[in-house]
Amino acid sequence: MTGTLLLLAAIGYGVAALAYLGLSGLVVASWRQRPQGRLLVLATGLSAAWGALSALTAWGLLPPRLELAAEVARNGAWLALLLYILRLRLPPRATLPAPLRVIRALAGVLVIGLLLASVTPFFAPTQPVLTQRAGNLGLVLLTVMGLVLVEQVYRSTRPEDRWAIKFLCLGLGGLFVYDFYL
Repeated sequence: MTGTLLLLAAIGYGVAALAYLGLSGLVVASWRQRPQGRLLVLATGLSAAWGALSALTAWGLLPPRLELAAEVARNGAWLALLLYILRLRLPPRATLPAPLRVIRALAGVLVIGLLLASVTPFFAPTQPVLTQRAGNLGLVLLTVMGLVLVEQVYRSTRPEDRWAIKFLCLGLGGLFVYDFYL
């Protein structure tokens, strides 16, 4: 990329990091008593770390694999939050429906696998092309699972309560659609 594009990328990622950091502060100040607040702080904190690492990677100060690890951790935290919200919507002692249990298990395996794959180049510099393609496929699957979970959260919310969840669904839906497109 040219110098101007790298500068714009670094500025954009830096602004995203600051925005997520501010959101983390707001969540800590107002949601710390709620159980989902901890997951929300984790997700926004990892999103801020992802933005900061991406900005440093755009400047060429860090290797791209750290940015990938931060992106996978960020997506994993958002998926965990969405699954937790879906779990809250169930009656007491009920289990998640089978398709959501499959998504939960597959998401866990993908997040752990992609985190391991993102740090292995530091130990084994040469990486087969198949491994790179599998990593790209894993990232696409994570974003698709995120979109499915956002839709499920919105659908499982009572119509009179959807106003309270719409901004979370719009924001996460936008994040996952952008990741899918990218």
